Amino acid sequence: MEEMTISVKDLLLRILLKWRMILVWMLIGAVALDGVGYIRSARAAKQAQEALKSPEDDEEQMLLAISEAEEKLSAREVAEVKTAVGTYLAYREDYQNALDYNTNSIRMQLDPNSVPTITVQYYIDNHYQAVYPVIEARDTTSDIIASFASKVTNTTVCVRIVQELQWNIDSAYVQELISAYQSADDIMTISVMGQDEEACEKMMAIIQQVVENETAGLKALYGDFDLSVLHKQYYEGASASLLSTQQTQITGLNNIKGAMNNITSTMTDEQKEYYAALLDKELVEETGDGQEAEEEIKQDAADQPQAKMINLKYIVLGIFVGAFLACCWIAFRYLISASLRVKEDLEEVFGTPLLGSLTVSEVGNRFLGAIDRFIVSLFAGGRPKFSEEERIEMICAGIRIAAGKADMQSVYVTSACHDEKSEQIRELLCDKLQGEVKAICQGKSVVYDPESLERMVSADGVVLVEMVDASPYADIQKELELCKMYKIPVIGSVVLE
Repeated sequence: MEEMTISVKDLLLRILLKWRMILVWMLIGAVALDGVGYIRSARAAKQAQEALKSPEDDEEQMLLAISEAEEKLSAREVAEVKTAVGTYLAYREDYQNALDYNTNSIRMQLDPNSVPTITVQYYIDNHYQAVYPVIEARDTTSDIIASFASKVTNTTVCVRIVQELQWNIDSAYVQELISAYQSADDIMTISVMGQDEEACEKMMAIIQQVVENETAGLKALYGDFDLSVLHKQYYEGASASLLSTQQTQITGLNNIKGAMNNITSTMTDEQKEYYAALLDKELVEETGDGQEAEEEIKQDAADQPQAKMINLKYIVLGIFVGAFLACCWIAFRYLISASLRVKEDLEEVFGTPLLGSLTVSEVGNRFLGAIDRFIVSLFAGGRPKFSEEERIEMICAGIRIAAGKADMQSVYVTSACHDEKSEQIRELLCDKLQGEVKAICQGKSVVYDPESLERMVSADGVVLVEMVDASPYADIQKELELCKMYKIPVIGSVVLE
């Protein structure tokens, strides 16, 4: 028994022949894990439902918190808190406006140490001559330059630049990139800042076209004058004024933020509680979060997870888990089995000659037995197939020849198995050998039946008929020990599968 080995091939065959049970386990696993998936999805849906709160509930809680906090304060303290809330909201508006300006303004995003800039200088000659001591004409150069400056920086030009450069900004942020001024008595300078040279060139091209288009109208207004380009230059240089403006903006933001944080510095804890509750209400009313929250709740209610009756992921997982557990159970039963596993064990473990084997199981005769027969054929290999009648004839011939050579007058057929099929095979062998062996009979297990033991002891030889999964190893071993004790030779064994 200690030398007994496990046949992996036989174990695999047994597992495959249990495909009906495996399918049942797979179905049970799929249903069970799908139930788990449903429970989890139902729990998630319930949590999502509980998480949704209506704006009315939030508003009621907010008003209740305000009322409870206000009851703890005097009239003066309530007035102080309300004034503080108004101050905070004013600061908040200033802070947001300044922050929006810093974020959206192209000028505020430029590097003050390297500002892309294009400058164009125009020379203006209005043919003015001063005659002393009487001045009959007026020098209109300054008026002409001022008119040009208003023309190139107006909203229409800025909108055109935004459209040309496909910027998604307000035109006011373009206006602060352009400057036009009188840099000398007869010279007008137009300067444009931008993110890079290409943007500056496009902006300046639009501005120069505006200057050309407006020249005729200004001549009609101020009289004839000549306009010519003196100089055009692109450069990237530092701008002290831009640096100062940016620093001023940052300082202003910090000051506003500090003032907002210091509003509650002199308040009591009860005032701070009332201040926080009142401020929350004001912010919700100001931003309109209540209506947005209502829409979000409706959307969330439509999008929230629903409990799924069928969850494909869990079903597939359940199928695999069911098949795995079924295979493990079959293998476990096989490994702990105390009964005969394979017919080869009688020869390899007990040293008993094998006279032959007969098929008595229902493999191939049950529902979809063709599948069972196909599985068995895969493991049969290329061995020749014999009918059950031919196998019985071979077994009887083996018994007859062994008994004749050993000059046995009587043969006893017994088994450690108590199955009815074993008894039927024993009777069949006795019937087949009647007249061929002088005396042959069969009986129950000699381990448990005294009468059977006496009949075996009186015989000249013994034939064991054992059944796979029915004949205990311990009883087989006991049978052989009794045969050895009473010196009864064992002719061989017949295995029922």
